[in-house]
Amino acid sequence: MSRSTFVMMTENALTYLRLAPKDWANHPDQFAIKVYTAIELFLKARLLSEHWSLIITKDATLAKFRSGDFVSVPFEEAAKRLKVIVDEPLPDSSLAAFDELRKYRNKVVHFGLENSGSSVEQIARDIATRTLALDAWRELQGLIHGPWSVIFEEFGDEMVRIEGIMARTAATVGPDGRFRMQKEETEAPAPRDWFAPLVDPAVQAEEDRKLAEEDGDLP
Repeated sequence: MSRSTFVMMTENALTYLRLAPKDWANHPDQFAIKVYTAIELFLKARLLSEHWSLIITKDATLAKFRSGDFVSVPFEEAAKRLKVIVDEPLPDSSLAAFDELRKYRNKVVHFGLENSGSSVEQIARDIATRTLALDAWRELQGLIHGPWSVIFEEFGDEMVRIEGIMARTAATVGPDGRFRMQKEETEAPAPRDWFAPLVDPAVQAEEDRKLAEEDGDLP
C-alpha cells in the first residue's frame, strides 16, 4: 500500500465532509454531492489500504499509479471489489444508501436541478435531498466507527470533529431548510437523530467544547 496516497485520499474525503455543512441550508444539492464524493473517496481509500492496484479499473501498473495516470474504479466496481477481493462486503443498508445518493449526484451533475413547481414542491425536494444525503452519511459513520475503525483509526479525532460541526448545523437549520426557533427545537426531533456521532458522548462533549472555544462562544 502507498501510505502517502492513502493518507492524501482520506484527507481529501474529510475535506469534502468539512465543506458539506456550509451548503446544508441553502444548497442541499451541493451538500449531497460533497457527501457522496467523500463516501466514494473513503471506499477507494479502503481498497487502497489492501493494495494500490484495487483502485485502478484496468491495465494497472505501478508506474501509472505513481504518476496518477489511471482511471479509478467507479462506485459499483469499488463495492464489488470490497466484496469479492477484500471479502468485506458493504452492509445492504450502506450499499443501498450510497447507491441512491450516487444516482442523485449523477442526475444533478449531468442534468442540473429541477426548478419547476411551487415553492412547497421545492421545499419537499430539498427535504428529500437532505434526507438522502443524511442516510448515506449515517451509513458512512457506521463503517468508520465500526468495521473500518482500525483502518481509519488515525482519522478518528477528525471524524468526531466533523460530526460535531454536522450536529450544530442541524441544530440551527432543520431538514426543511428553515431556521429553528427555541420553541421549535423542543418539539422537533433532536439534531443528533440526524447527525448522531457513533462515539462516546464524553468525547463528543469535549470536542464540542474545543470547537466552541475556537469559535469564541465560550469565555
